[in-house]
Amino acid sequence: MPDNNYDIAILGGGCAALNFAMTFTKSNIEKKIVILEQREYYQHDRNWSFWFKNDDKNFEHKDIIKKIWPYWQFSDESNLVRHQGIYYSYATIAAEAFYKKAEMMIAKDPRISLCMNSTIDNLTIDETTLQYRINVGENIFTARNIIDTRNMNYGSIKNHASFYQIFLGYEIETDEDFFDPQCVDLMKDMICTQDGLSFLYILPFSSRSALVEYTIFTSIFKSPNEFEKKLHAFMNTHYKDHGYKILHTEQAVLPMGEVSFKKETRSNFFHAGGHSGALRESSGYGFLNIYNWSQQAVHALKENKKTPRANQSNNFMNFLDRHFIKTLKLYPHESTIIFKKKKKNMRADNFARFMNGDIKFLDILRVIMAVPKGPFLRALWR
Repeated sequence: MPDNNYDIAILGGGCAALNFAMTFTKSNIEKKIVILEQREYYQHDRNWSFWFKNDDKNFEHKDIIKKIWPYWQFSDESNLVRHQGIYYSYATIAAEAFYKKAEMMIAKDPRISLCMNSTIDNLTIDETTLQYRINVGENIFTARNIIDTRNMNYGSIKNHASFYQIFLGYEIETDEDFFDPQCVDLMKDMICTQDGLSFLYILPFSSRSALVEYTIFTSIFKSPNEFEKKLHAFMNTHYKDHGYKILHTEQAVLPMGEVSFKKETRSNFFHAGGHSGALRESSGYGFLNIYNWSQQAVHALKENKKTPRANQSNNFMNFLDRHFIKTLKLYPHESTIIFKKKKKNMRADNFARFMNGDIKFLDILRVIMAVPKGPFLRALWR
């Protein structure tokens, strides 16, 4: 089928595929792209958060930022640390707005085809031409290059990671004013349990609406649904008297630390997206990494250069992240102290820059000075 022959086939769709496509629409590259999206349709299923540079005039998704907060805070049973950024704020983009923007931009570009409800049945390569043949139901697509953005399923994450971030959250609306719309609870009520470090993550979109997530950092793999009772208990304790309704649910299991699984090594097959190294190994943040990768990948395509790697962190950042996770695994009972001192002893903008991966040498020194030295040094010898 000539109409199904493409220069690039993007398998799986999602955040990375759509970021790439939106960046591509602003180029003059003469190539045909097909996005084979597994979902039947797009709906509001998640929120992507990140630290936003207040003076960044080049960020292309400023028009769909749902909310920006100047304050963020952390707490345990006895302490609360509040940050106010000068150069950075915390921001969120809702999936609903992101998907709508992407679909509108793609629909206007004849070089890009978005095929929904497209599950890959078989993928083969002609060893002579190095062209891929992709079977999707009764349809056959061919492409000279593949970008694979498909997420690992829970089973694959369990088998290829040893530490996890698991969360279950509800976006709710209350009958009365309750939330502080100027401040995010990044880690509320931190507590070390037998399963790991748990906390609440609360994004207040207004005085009457918020995303409330129960989150745990753990080496014990569990389904997010196993924490439903704990989330409901918190909701009923804090919000029941104010009346609330659940607008939507979001949940995930994210691998933390180094993830080892076999990847295609051909030069015309590339992995991208959340489970290909784009997620920050120590936190799970990935939207800005994916966004920056899409900018670099389209530029590389225009210059006929090699597609950049999905992991935007340098080797030293990777070492810090992996050693941090190793420390949490070895000394989980000290995790609340580690997080509390890290937040308390770092300035807000230094912390935001470190979390974004936009790290400077002085930030590294501040991180080292901020955390308790004992568990990190002990972990080096194990």
